[in-house]
Parts: sequence; C-alpha cells; structure tokens
Amino acid sequence: TPHTPPTGPIGQQCIVNGDFSNPVIGSSPSNTSDPTWDYWGLGAVSGWSAVVGTNIEFQNITHDETGNQYVELKAEPEGHYGIKQEVGTLKGATYLLALDCRDREDVGPECSNFNVLIDNEVKCKISFTDFTETDPLTIFVFHGRWKTVTLLFTANNPTTWISLVPVITPNDTTGCLVDNVKLAPVGIKVVKKGESTTPEDGLIVTKGETVVLSLSDTPQTDFPIAKDMLVWKYRLMNGNGQFPTTWTEYGEQGQGVSFEDVTDASGIFQVRATVTISSESIDFYFKRCKDEKEGGSDTQTMTGDLDAYGVVDTEIQKSIVHEAKRNLGSIEYALDADFPPLYKDDSKCNLFVAHKATDAGAIVPWINWSYRHWCAYPPTANQWAGTENDGKIIPNWTLLDTTELPQPGFIVAFPRIGTSGHVGILDYDGVGIGAGGEKVSKRFDFYETTASKDGLTRHRKYSP
Repeated sequence: TPHTPPTGPIGQQCIVNGDFSNPVIGSSPSNTSDPTWDYWGLGAVSGWSAVVGTNIEFQNITHDETGNQYVELKAEPEGHYGIKQEVGTLKGATYLLALDCRDREDVGPECSNFNVLIDNEVKCKISFTDFTETDPLTIFVFHGRWKTVTLLFTANNPTTWISLVPVITPNDTTGCLVDNVKLAPVGIKVVKKGESTTPEDGLIVTKGETVVLSLSDTPQTDFPIAKDMLVWKYRLMNGNGQFPTTWTEYGEQGQGVSFEDVTDASGIFQVRATVTISSESIDFYFKRCKDEKEGGSDTQTMTGDLDAYGVVDTEIQKSIVHEAKRNLGSIEYALDADFPPLYKDDSKCNLFVAHKATDAGAIVPWINWSYRHWCAYPPTANQWAGTENDGKIIPNWTLLDTTELPQPGFIVAFPRIGTSGHVGILDYDGVGIGAGGEKVSKRFDFYETTASKDGLTRHRKYSP
C-alpha cells in the first residue's frame, strides 16, 4: 500500500518516518505557500496514513529540542485527522512505544487531547487537562511544553496498527503536535559475550568472563530512551535463599539499551533495568520465557517468574550442575526404586548428589557404613548440612557460613533431627535440583522454614 514501506511491514518492528522528516515542508505536491507548514494527501507521507480522510499536516512553528518539523494530528482542511501506521511485530512480544507531544499554543489545551490505539483499542489517553489521571489509561501532560510519553504493549499479531487519534472536535484543524515516534521490542536478555542467545536451561559463567545485558536488540541510536535514562541494577541471592529488597547499580558502565559486564563477583544475580522519563520510572525485570520442565507452580520456575544468571568460581561447579540437569525427571532415585547401596523406601537424595558430583569429576567420599546392607554409602543430608554430631567430616567439601553467597554447583542441604533431611545441587537460578520421592526435580523448598526442618539450610563448595 502507499503508506507502508516497499518491503512490507512484516519483520519491520520499528516506526518508519517517526521524525516526520519526509516529505520536507514545501515539497511537491505542496498545498500551501507557507514555509512553516504544509499538508499532503494519500501516499505522500512516508510510513503514515490518515485515520479519517487522507491529509496529514506537518509544521515547524513550535519547535521541540531537535528544531525539526513535526506532525499536527488535525490536518487541513476539516475532515482530515489522526495518523496511523502498520508495523511488523512478533506475536507475544512486548514493545515500547515513545513519542514527544505538546499542545497547540493558540487554542485551549483540551483541543490537543488524543488517544493512542493499538490495533484499534485505546491503550493510552494523552491529556493536557485531566491532571487527576483518574482513568488508569490517562497520562497527564502540562500544556505549553514538549514531553516524552511512553507506552508498553504486547503484540497479538504479526503486524500491529498504531494510531494517534484526537479526542475532542476532531474536525477543527487545531490538534496536538507530535514528533519523534519510536518503537522497539523490549525484554531483558543476558548472554555470555560472543554468544547470541541464552542457553535454554539457564546461563552460568565463570568469574572473569563477560556477560552482555540488553533490553532490546535495537541500537542505542534508534532506541526511544536516551542512554543515561536507562540504568541497570542487580541483586544477589543470600545464604537463606532469599533476594534482598534493595537493588545495586552495576556502575557507570551499566547504562543504555545494552552493556557489557566483566564479572568480578560470584553468585546468583537477578537483573532489573529502570527507565526514567520526566521523573517517572518504568522497571523491566529479567523474567523466564518458559516453564521449567521439571519444576512446579510452587518452585518460582514458571513463565513470568523472575529469572537469574549464575557466576561461579570454578569450572567444575558448571559440570556439577550439568550432570544434575541431565537427570531431571529421572525416577532412578525415587523412593520406591532400588539403587544399591540404597533400596526401596530409602531416601536417595544423598546418593543422587554423590553420583552427579562424581560424574562431574569431584571426589565424594563414602564416609558411612550400612550394617543393614553391609556396604559403604555417601554422606547424608544431615551430614552435608553439618548438623550430624558423629565426628565425621566430608573431605574436599567446605561447609560455608550462612553469610556467604550461594553459587550454582554448590551442594545445598537442610537437616532433620532423628531422620534424613534433604540435599541437592544448586542450579543457575538458586533453585535446588534434588531427588524427591517420585523423581529428580527442581525444588525451592530447600530454603522454606517448615515444622519438618531442624536448623538452617547450609551450602558446601568443592574445594580440593
């Protein structure tokens, strides 16, 4: 069609002619002899078409910071108003739409109120009069000044119509002024430098390696938000399995749509990007894109839950996690299974941990002896947690203080007096992988305070 790019909108994922630079005022076929404004009919304005009628009007009278021309949402003559554009989108993806706007000077501010529609549904009401913002869709803009406003939406189709439509007296030719309309897909992505995607089962890097954090693949020069208005923050999981309520800035380099961080600390990191516009903030969080296959609704591993990435001190910690993940869903260690030296009705979480750590190349000494089965067996959950008062130690495995930050590949265990506790291996996100009664799965309850637990959850690090 005349008002879309020659290549078509599918895959475009950006606004065409969002700065309203094409055509230049006075260009043929010009409809005025005034160098400060002009209007054109169907197909003459790149990227855009009118919502009602055919004409679109550009001006350069009331300049914004760029000093360039902009669009007025009510064009000459009466009966032509609103602008719209069809853009390519990915179904289910989140998009950030930003635009600059201000009311027209020579009429009342109510004449400049307009709505932002996504696929013909009102998603935002820009108002120069409703300072109460009683309608949750309303964004109030002080009259007499340019302001950047933003809107987040989720695309439902492979193409999306974006429309800016006046609210009051749409036929009076005096409407809101709009400039610098930009669109960008958004969603935090964390990858190891040199790689383009995050592993499906989570990212773990070794301390000293570089991670790249990005809110969008859109370059900073085309992103709707200035670099210093987008600040990155993190928080580290504590020894009790919880994340603090406060967030820490990455530092001076942690700004803009994308940045690199050379990891100098180990732990389990959650990430947030904060966009600030006109003293208003929008927070974006690193979230899961899919359910954990062997998780559950109570394990904080479902789509939309906060995600994380892990930084480890040693390569063997990565290997320990890898070996544990290879057995997710396995029933070999189930309560009703026989797996010598343990048999049916024996808890086998400690056997799972010993096997997977050994498979990764670590040494786990079998420090116990079963007179029932007349054989040795590996440390129990209580022993891993450091509460079994039997004088036995686990060589090469350091019992960490509860103040030390957990890392992927650590052994995580909680005790129970008079019986077995539970033990597993920490994954990239701080959730434990362990052998339960039915199968190997990811469980967050290693850190839950329940009546069945006796003592603090503890971690051990392989330190040969």
